[in-house]
Amino acid sequence: MIGMIQKVLLSLVEEHGGSELKAGTSFRIHTDYPDEQVHALFEASQAEIGWTRAQLMEHYAVHFIQYAESVFPRFFKMSSGVQDFLVRQPVIHASFAAGLTGQSVV
Repeated sequence: MIGMIQKVLLSLVEEHGGSELKAGTSFRIHTDYPDEQVHALFEASQAEIGWTRAQLMEHYAVHFIQYAESVFPRFFKMSSGVQDFLVRQPVIHASFAAGLTGQSVV
């Protein structure tokens, strides 16, 4: 998974008082990381904050959207509504994938 997932998660953990996971850890939002590492980070975050899995995912979803809107405002502004935004998702994800592989999106 792209490092944006981890970056947002660590920001959420730090915001809610967890600090053990943050120390010396950084992720690049455009770099692809092993899925196993991401799953382990979610488990460690859950333990660090003391939330249930459902609570962590609820808070993560809100935090992710806030982060995405601040970093990629154009993706949100160019959509007329939720359905239009969701229709654009394949192109947005293809753009990220092309960036990871150095290919262009056609």
